[in-house]
Amino acid sequence: MHLLLTAICFSFGLIQHSVAQNFHVIDTKIAAGTYDKRIRPRLHEDTVRVTTQIYLLYLGPVNEKTFTYEMGYYHRSWWNDPRLEFNTSIGSITYTKPPADFIWIPDGAVTNAKKIERFDTSVRTVISPNGDVYVSQRMKAICSCPMDLKEFPMDTQKCPFRMESFSYKSKDMELLWHETPIIKENADLEGYVLENIEFTSSLKSYFINNVTENYNNLLLTFVVHRTFAFYFYRMYAPTVVLMVFNFGSFWIPPSAVPARVALIVTTLLINVVILQSVTEQIVKVEYVTAMQLFLLINILFVLLAVVEYLVVLALEIRKTQTQQKSTEEESKKSGIVNKTFKPNVENGNTINVQPIQEKKIPKNLESGRFNAQNIDRWSRLIHPLLYCVFCAVYFGYYKR
Repeated sequence: MHLLLTAICFSFGLIQHSVAQNFHVIDTKIAAGTYDKRIRPRLHEDTVRVTTQIYLLYLGPVNEKTFTYEMGYYHRSWWNDPRLEFNTSIGSITYTKPPADFIWIPDGAVTNAKKIERFDTSVRTVISPNGDVYVSQRMKAICSCPMDLKEFPMDTQKCPFRMESFSYKSKDMELLWHETPIIKENADLEGYVLENIEFTSSLKSYFINNVTENYNNLLLTFVVHRTFAFYFYRMYAPTVVLMVFNFGSFWIPPSAVPARVALIVTTLLINVVILQSVTEQIVKVEYVTAMQLFLLINILFVLLAVVEYLVVLALEIRKTQTQQKSTEEESKKSGIVNKTFKPNVENGNTINVQPIQEKKIPKNLESGRFNAQNIDRWSRLIHPLLYCVFCAVYFGYYKR
């Protein structure tokens, strides 16, 4: 047993010694000046090929006001540097410090990033005996995401993540996707559903000093669809209920002016407030979004209710004036329409008997189709029917 423990300790000591020698070989090359991290591998031989993989930790939030999104990830890269070759039977060696401090690294930059944060405490560099290098570093990026909000909040957005070499042309360094370009640890996204991730590679040309130069371009596209339930319960459902109350104003008698006006005005003001609130949530765009269109149509229906009530009031006033005028004309032409005698009694004695005139309503005002009662009756049916048709067309188009 004692001999076994001694052998294990001796073997472990040899391994530590070999690993230390490996580190010493790399450090000696760097210190002696035979390795220059400013020069790319295979400078006079061939193009250095860099394979890239994204290990996605989280995605979001997406900001509609700044057209940006945030993502946390591990940036993984593989390439070969013959200058780092060493002879050993132990295997590769691992560094936990940023590789840019001691070896050459590719300069793949996220070209559509507004802010990049590197975590120097979460970095791993592995160098193999044949000169293969593997680097994994945790990063956080805030990237621009051009959005089309015409169908907001039932829209689907495509947010790009674009990487490109800043210093090395395609003939000097070639960026390639790994066989598995992206690994997702967590696909949860606040307010959105991650539908798909597309990846492509291409050459991008720049015209510099009268010469066209090509650079490799790697592109990830996150296809995200906005969750509709939040906006349905917070905006669509309340406004539809308000519109139902607004249609209830057609059942209120035209003579009840305070009740009818209060209901219509309240519905109008609430729709305007919701419209302003929705507009503040997104960036100022030159087009109308789907939600704004819905609220504007609601306001239009409320204004139609206002116009309808004004017409009803005008007809009621006209009816009253016509009744008074007709009564006066008939009284002048034919005298009293109907007489009843009401004795005035004073101290038990009949003093005077006065005829009372009863007003007679013209038949053309009571039986005509175009009157206040009929307009309210038609509005009780036409307005809700038109609104239902609008909702069916609206949601059928945007939720297709």
